[in-house]
Order: sequence, then C-alpha cells, then structure tokens
Amino acid sequence: MANKRDRSIAVVGIAATAIVGVAGVLGSWLTARDDRATQRSLAHDARVYDRRADTYLAALNLVERQRDQISSASDSPKLATHPPSLLMSEPGEGIVSARLLAYGSPDVVTKYLTLRGIVSSLETERIAAIATDLAHASPAKRAAALSALYRRKLDALQDKEIEFAFLIHRELD
Repeated sequence: MANKRDRSIAVVGIAATAIVGVAGVLGSWLTARDDRATQRSLAHDARVYDRRADTYLAALNLVERQRDQISSASDSPKLATHPPSLLMSEPGEGIVSARLLAYGSPDVVTKYLTLRGIVSSLETERIAAIATDLAHASPAKRAAALSALYRRKLDALQDKEIEFAFLIHRELD
C-alpha cells in the first residue's frame, strides 16, 4: 500500500512540475509579447515625434522666410512696378504643408493655415488694389499704398508667427 501511495505522490509531483513548467513558459511568452508590443509602440511614437519636430521646424522656417520676403518687399522701390508674388513662392512650401497636415496636431495646423491665410489675403488684396484703386495712380502713390498694405499684413503675420512658435515649442516639450 505504501508503494502505491509513493507512486501516486510521485506522479502528482511530476504532473505538478510539468504544469508549473508550462505555466512558466506561457507566462514568459506573454510577458515577452507585451514587451515587444510596448517597444514597437515606443519606437513608432519616437518616429512620429521626430517627423513632427522636423516638420514643425520646416514650417517655422518657411513662415520666417515669408515674413522676411514681405518685410523686404514693403520697403522695395520696385513695389509699385514689380510687386512680388508670395503665394507658393517658397521652394518646398507644398511639401511642408503636406507634412504638416500629416504629422501636425490640429492646433498647429490651424495656426499654420491662419498664417497662410494672411499671406493669401495680402496677395488677393494686392492684386485687387492694383487692378482697381491703384490702376491709374502714380507710381509714388501706388508704392505708398502697397507699402502700407504690406506693413499691415506684416504686423498681423508677426503676431500670429509668435503664437505659432509658442504653440510648437509647447508641443515639442
């Protein structure tokens, strides 16, 4: 009887060891799977952050160049006769806009579109002024009127550019 009992205890011990071993392997596998998923998620987030940061810096650079272009045009003696076109005039502007739409937050995209709207309205108002109000004006009067228009838009652009830069800084911190 004792022999049968010893065998039962041995079988139970072996079965328990096997169950513990399988449970350990399964637990390790599940933990490793979760770790891999977490690592993939972290790597994805890092890639998106890097792309977002690059895009934000490119957008800021583009806005600064546009502002500089408007500023220099507002003081140009050629403003009355050869005002520059500002719409989509910067190299890579379309790419920056597309990347910003892809990676930017809704707040940053909205601020960027506001900045682009200021430049677009400058272009629209410039064309309308030349075609109507300033069509028969002297070059000096045309230059003064266009310079005032450019300066007004430049002030609006500078204010919004500061907000844009602060928003980007806040998002990247």
